Amino acid sequence: MEQNTQVNPDNPPPYTPQAPVTAQPAYQPQLSGAAQPGYPAQSGYPGQPGYPAQPGFPAQPGYPAQPGQQPQPGYSPQYGYPQTQQPGYPPQPTQHVQQSTTVVNMQAPAPTIIMPMAFPPPNWLALSIFTCLFCFPILGIAAIIFSIMVDSSYAARDYDGAWRNSQIAKWLNIISIAMGCFTFVLLIILMAA
Repeated sequence: MEQNTQVNPDNPPPYTPQAPVTAQPAYQPQLSGAAQPGYPAQSGYPGQPGYPAQPGFPAQPGYPAQPGQQPQPGYSPQYGYPQTQQPGYPPQPTQHVQQSTTVVNMQAPAPTIIMPMAFPPPNWLALSIFTCLFCFPILGIAAIIFSIMVDSSYAARDYDGAWRNSQIAKWLNIISIAMGCFTFVLLIILMAA
């Protein structure tokens, strides 16, 4: 059977004090000029290399020279190694090169400014609708299409295209009126005969 224990806020459990926590001692930097001791040398292993001498501290020794090994050619002698003549690269002759600077001053081309025409070209839309209804409908529909293209070309800043479409719409209207007049005259002649 499980025992259900509830804590009554009026009667809390007794307090058990814990062990006091002690702070670690503060770090005290060494102000003397003596080097800090490292790990002692292990038996069978050479001593560890030291760092370069710091101002106010004595230098530490490096690795001893390895028996039977030659230093790498072309490198300067390292600190802590015996100073022997190394076969390096021969000294390179010094070449003096005179450099010249050429400055090219290029100016940007002048910007091209496209000025809109003072007034948009005529679109002939009203005349195109008239010729479509009363003269020659096939050419009237084509004239309406080119009349609408005048305004759209002008809005797209295609001023040459707007002028060209205006001229096409005008000539389609003229031809449609001429064809309508010719058809009207032909019908009168046919009816009279």
